[in-house]
Amino acid sequence: MATRTPWVCKLLFLSLALFLPACAKQAPSPTLAEALAVDGSPARRAKAYLEVALAGPAQERRDAALLWGLYACEAGSPTAAARAFSLAQPSGGLAVLAARRLEEALVRFPPPPRLLADLQKASWLSSEAWERLVLETSEALLRQGNAAAAQELLAKADSFSAKNRPRALLLASRLGAAWSLPEQQRLLLTAPREFLSAFPQQRWRDLAQEFGRQEWEQLAQAFLASGEPALALEAARRAGTGAAEVAARAAIALRRPQEARRWAEALPRALAARHLLLAQALRQQAWGANGAVRVQFFAQMVEAARAAAGLAEGAQKAEAQLLWAEALVETGVLGEVPALLAASAPHKPPRWEWVARRALRAFALRGQSLALPAEVAGPRLSRLAHFWSAWSAWRRGQPEALQQLASSGHPDLPARWAARLTNRPLRWQPLQDQPVPAQPPAWAAWLMAAGRVADVVLAWRAELERGEGSSADWLGLIRLAQYPPLDTIPILLRAEPRLLAGPWSAVPRALLAQYLPLPYRAELEAAAGAQQIPPWLLAALVRQESAFNPRARSAKGALGLAQLLPATAGLPPAVLLEPAANLRAGAAHLRALLNRYGGAWEPALAAYNAGEGRIGPAWERTGRREGPLFVEALELPETWDYVHRVLLFAEGYRLLYWPQQAET
Repeated sequence: MATRTPWVCKLLFLSLALFLPACAKQAPSPTLAEALAVDGSPARRAKAYLEVALAGPAQERRDAALLWGLYACEAGSPTAAARAFSLAQPSGGLAVLAARRLEEALVRFPPPPRLLADLQKASWLSSEAWERLVLETSEALLRQGNAAAAQELLAKADSFSAKNRPRALLLASRLGAAWSLPEQQRLLLTAPREFLSAFPQQRWRDLAQEFGRQEWEQLAQAFLASGEPALALEAARRAGTGAAEVAARAAIALRRPQEARRWAEALPRALAARHLLLAQALRQQAWGANGAVRVQFFAQMVEAARAAAGLAEGAQKAEAQLLWAEALVETGVLGEVPALLAASAPHKPPRWEWVARRALRAFALRGQSLALPAEVAGPRLSRLAHFWSAWSAWRRGQPEALQQLASSGHPDLPARWAARLTNRPLRWQPLQDQPVPAQPPAWAAWLMAAGRVADVVLAWRAELERGEGSSADWLGLIRLAQYPPLDTIPILLRAEPRLLAGPWSAVPRALLAQYLPLPYRAELEAAAGAQQIPPWLLAALVRQESAFNPRARSAKGALGLAQLLPATAGLPPAVLLEPAANLRAGAAHLRALLNRYGGAWEPALAAYNAGEGRIGPAWERTGRREGPLFVEALELPETWDYVHRVLLFAEGYRLLYWPQQAET
């Protein structure tokens, strides 16, 4: 045995020498593919991605850290999520995603204040996003009764950005009854809307009792800026003539032109605002009058707008020039109108297109043409200009331009009118090819593999909203998100602007069908058939009214698919929220209006939108004739747009869903 022992030892040492290096080798690095296979709770999944983020392949660590953070948010550990995102260093849409998920986690699981202090220094998190995290955490702490911790976070609410400061000040105001009087007054003067939502209406009047004229002026300006013209006017009255401009603007917003004129006349004559506000007040008085009184107000408006244009500069001057042009059009004095429209066009003040289209009609009725600046006219106004020019030629026995418009490939009202006047069918077809949506970006690969589609949608849309994508990207987002119609429509317009501007003959059929969806088809056809209304017209009306949202509610109380008031429909609200009942009531109301206007669709649709009381006089003034002379005489921009859009949609619905039926 003694002679054999050395050999046994040698064999033992040799075995150990071979075995120990193998033991010393590191275990295989965890990978994202392995982490994806882990099932179970968010906490368990977060742990799997944590291991990859710390010890996985270098090229996978940042993706793993992002997933670790997302699952940590779901697991109720915002502290771990913040650490994960600091490793991931997301940017672009992924940074928006990380901030949003962290914000949601902080609502449910408020972290220690130290975490927010650390996040303030995080390079991946924008300062505005950090402020939202602080606000969400503070509100969560307040709900839990921890006002002291919430107050500590909001110690410097004044330093928040303009976007978040009102919310921060409002939250600070809720942190206890001991909130000082000066602090409440500061909130009232800087964020009046938020103050009104936090305190009873009478409270602001109590606080303002100690205000001097300067503070009343500041309050009036704050109320007006926050969309409270009635309160702005009340505060301006207390301030006196020092707030005359604010008072005049508030009175105009409230449609009180006589009071607006009194305040405007209190301003110095050398001030452009005096004459501009006078012109705006006179405009309201003119449109509310008739006959000679109306002409008189418009004539006074010309003088006020001319004086304002001579004193003002920039955008204010453009507004004065547009008011001047509008008054001239309505008084029939057209000589200076083209120059005024061209001069105001670079700033394109509100209502520029509306005044321009009324001018087009006025010139056409005189057998003249009006050239509009192409860079600001836009597709729709350019087509109207084309129509009126062609209409004038048609009256001279030259129908070729109208015939060309009828076959332009965009079945809008100018094309429909052109087809009707020249007795030609309106022929057009969308493209039959299928658009190719883009695939999600490369950074979305591991999120998609983990089944986190909602996260990809959120991050991808954030990038596209910043202008970082093509039409194919928007279409890819729609396909991935599977948005309902109400949400899909505005995104489709980003993907394919020709859906709005035309021509529709250049739009793929599949996109047009998404833009013009047809849910509740059976109920709609039944309702339309019962009232002998073309189903495509009822579909177009519903598309414009609610985008087929059966729960839609307007600010005025209109309900459901066809947006009817209970009093108009003669039905209780609960019934109007039922799709079939709502469609039956909408079709019946439309049929009644159609009968009222002798079967003419344009005034019937206008009255559906604005009411018979506002449309009846326009119908009478234009000789009860359907067509461009009536539609282009509509003085309500919203109703004008409504009629144009519904009849355009109707032609699209007819071709898509009832192609064998004749145009109405």
